[in-house]
Amino acid sequence: MVTRRVLAALLLAAAAAATAACGSPTLTKPAPSAAPLYAAVSKASIGPSDPVPAPTGPVVLTMSGVDHPNVGKTLQFDLESLDRLGTVGYTAYDRQAEGHDVAFSGPLLSTVLKVAGVHAAVLHYGAINDFTVDIPVSDTKYAPILATRADGRRMSVAHYGPIRVVYPTTGVDLDPTVYDARWIWQLTTIDAG
Repeated sequence: MVTRRVLAALLLAAAAAATAACGSPTLTKPAPSAAPLYAAVSKASIGPSDPVPAPTGPVVLTMSGVDHPNVGKTLQFDLESLDRLGTVGYTAYDRQAEGHDVAFSGPLLSTVLKVAGVHAAVLHYGAINDFTVDIPVSDTKYAPILATRADGRRMSVAHYGPIRVVYPTTGVDLDPTVYDARWIWQLTTIDAG
């Protein structure tokens, strides 16, 4: 699949080649843009300084070792409260599960960590099936999301949900031997303690 960025680069190269062949001055490539890796899907109604209300629906994520708990010493989310953090989306090649491009959306992991008040350098993630993985907080520079939707639909447990950590696959060069395991699906816990 050819992205807009690749297509623009190809068109610029073709224009430069055509101009050079005509004896005209060569075009210079514009400075790379700092285009975001994601697009906004919904605005936040809960910000980093706002308390997250206790969930009223089924709890889908429990965070421990956080500064801003809402149930005992944990921060718990239902799907509605995750959506209230604001959601973003991007299409990523889902090599691990689907084997094709999928349009994922959900809150940015960095947003969830800010709202929770996380100070740890590495977090321990756990799934329904007892799979666990440690992910450094520094990975937030790659804009991973806690995906709650795939191709516009809520993800069921049978389809790797209700929450899945997803990394972008375009605009970044991530080593699959390191990052594939971090695409944890059926996520239920994040331990920052």
